[in-house]
Amino acid sequence: MKRVKNLTVAVLFTVMSTGMVVAQDLSEVFEDDNGRENVHLEESSDARYKLVYPVRNTEIVFVKIYNQKNRLVFSERIKNRDGFTRPYDFRNLPDGKYKFMIKSSGGNVVKDIIHKMNEHDLIISIAETGREGSYKLIVKGVNQDPVYVNIYDERRGLIYGETIDVEKDFSKVYTFEKHVINPTFIVTQNNNSVSKRVK
Repeated sequence: MKRVKNLTVAVLFTVMSTGMVVAQDLSEVFEDDNGRENVHLEESSDARYKLVYPVRNTEIVFVKIYNQKNRLVFSERIKNRDGFTRPYDFRNLPDGKYKFMIKSSGGNVVKDIIHKMNEHDLIISIAETGREGSYKLIVKGVNQDPVYVNIYDERRGLIYGETIDVEKDFSKVYTFEKHVINPTFIVTQNNNSVSKRVK
């Protein structure tokens, strides 16, 4: 298994001592040995993609993933016997077009995906700065849409709101003149909101 040093891809797999991966057996799913034309990628709702390889041949399958700049971001080899499925986690990768190149003794398959963060990828956290009434907001999973930040007091009254034009993750410190008890931060991006209450 090879990894590109300058980019970490969180991929879920079980590594054997040989460096090969034995993926989930799907032999009961396929009716015949000719499944290469049915190789496909399935997208879940949380930036994970599943490679379905319905080929019932004993072979080594090489999977390489390239970004839209044609740079290799991940590669591995899988020991295939009766077909397999493999999950790939793209939550730590930027939006864009990615190419899966699947090579084996029986031929090559190329599959493209358009990876885009969704509402489940927007993550916020709040930390106290040590100063009274001061809080640090950390927002991850930002895409190119503007981000709206609204802060409410313990009575659900709006005490502050703003629009932040950013294209990447950010953090910002908010300080209130009057001490606010357990404020609630609601961050909205592209009509999807995530809330966090300071306890």
